[in-house]
Amino acid sequence: MNTRFDLSREELDAFSRRSHERALAATRDGRFETQLVPLRRDPLDDSSEPVTADEGIRAELDPEKMASLRAVFAEDGKTTAANSSQLSDGAAALLIADREFAEAHGLTPRARFVVHAVAAADPIIQFTAILESTRKALDRSGLTVDDIDLFEVNEAFAGVPLMFQKEFGVPDDKLNVNGGSVAVGHPSDPPAPA
Repeated sequence: MNTRFDLSREELDAFSRRSHERALAATRDGRFETQLVPLRRDPLDDSSEPVTADEGIRAELDPEKMASLRAVFAEDGKTTAANSSQLSDGAAALLIADREFAEAHGLTPRARFVVHAVAAADPIIQFTAILESTRKALDRSGLTVDDIDLFEVNEAFAGVPLMFQKEFGVPDDKLNVNGGSVAVGHPSDPPAPA
């Protein structure tokens, strides 16, 4: 993916730093407060300090140290631990309902689905499937990139949103404005049973 879309190691690392900077700013501005539930470090000890923010966001990243990390998938690759999402514990819940159900139950909608699309890609470069699904969604909706205020693209690796940005010409100030998985982490799979 990085080679196919001509993404440099410097671009990947710069995007990673930007993800952390944006996530840190969003945290400081309180933009995540309604999305996080404080949990005690020790659930059996009421006096233990609660965790109230994502712990993976780094306030300071050393570009030289990032540049010194070795590639993880290919000896001559560009993806490193610094420009990949970290594995994190997490959980999420989302209620999706039609308007009538929401109104009948006194719920306030926060968003509306306009269109959805699904696409597949070669499993070796699976992250490119978002390009075709985006093209389908734009076509079905009659929208253009210019009609959309903000884009949230999965940051499994910094190359994914950068590839998306290059393909669709999305301005930097519209892409992952609160950071993403490179900074806040990516949910890890539960360990396999013993």
